[in-house]
Amino acid sequence: IEKDSTIQATENELDETLQRITDGFLSMNLQGVCEYINLSAAQVFGKRPEDLVGKVLHNEYSYLRDYQIFSDFAVARDRQLPVSGEQYDHMLDRWYVYHIYPSAEGASVFFRDITEFRKTQHQLKEQDDAEQGRVAAREERGADETSGEQRRCQRPGVLATHEADRPGVRGGRGACAVGLPAAAW
Repeated sequence: IEKDSTIQATENELDETLQRITDGFLSMNLQGVCEYINLSAAQVFGKRPEDLVGKVLHNEYSYLRDYQIFSDFAVARDRQLPVSGEQYDHMLDRWYVYHIYPSAEGASVFFRDITEFRKTQHQLKEQDDAEQGRVAAREERGADETSGEQRRCQRPGVLATHEADRPGVRGGRGACAVGLPAAAW
């Protein structure tokens, strides 16, 4: 009886731990029957954990068969190797990262919603692409924009010009009016 109560206490502690984590967690047997699912994972399906235990998720949600995670589960199970990946769920318009850990009895799956991360990543890429476009356009216009404009030289208080016909500028286009104070312009 003492051994049974210790086992029960350990099972309860494990259940409480898995229910507390915000990542989705589920355990499936070799046939894909859900043996355990935490609240976070069940909420993705719009169900309570007890509604999904004992069910084959890809039978309940047939669209899952088209997802990479479905084939990765088979790879992990058959090869007994962990598999990780990312999956876009078109039904929920969400991105998930997942980790599948196989065992002789089935597999454990952890997953996390990374939609906000992916949106931020996409926005940063768009900003970077736009900046790259601006840089390329400036480089393309380069000579046209700098013609006739004055710039500061590396020496404080000295101006440079790209005009060859400016008085006091020798060396033609791109020459620096070294030695002429900015006030002389």
